[in-house]
Amino acid sequence: MEIRKTLAHNVRALRSRLGISQEELADRCGLHRTYVGAIERAERNVTLSTLEVFSEALGVTVPDLLRDNCHDTDNFLTTGEQFFTRFKQIRGQNLKDQFTLPPGFFDLDLGYD
Repeated sequence: MEIRKTLAHNVRALRSRLGISQEELADRCGLHRTYVGAIERAERNVTLSTLEVFSEALGVTVPDLLRDNCHDTDNFLTTGEQFFTRFKQIRGQNLKDQFTLPPGFFDLDLGYD
């Protein structure tokens, strides 16, 4: 598959998997929504710095974005993205009952008082 089409497929699949709009992804990346749409349609080339911005916003690595023939986006999601995606689904429920986390995880003082 052509690299632009691979990137387009992966960006769209990851964005959809995270449940965010093109506009929200564009905001996270500091880009215009129409530019994100053009990337998802494989109409635009991107710079390396844009690849880095997309990878950070989607919670994956640059090589993941360029990986061909990967239709299972579950493999892309980092532990942090899986946590926050699941968190959005269970908002208001007791997190301790929803995840297997290291002992003491919820006792950490992160300084967000």
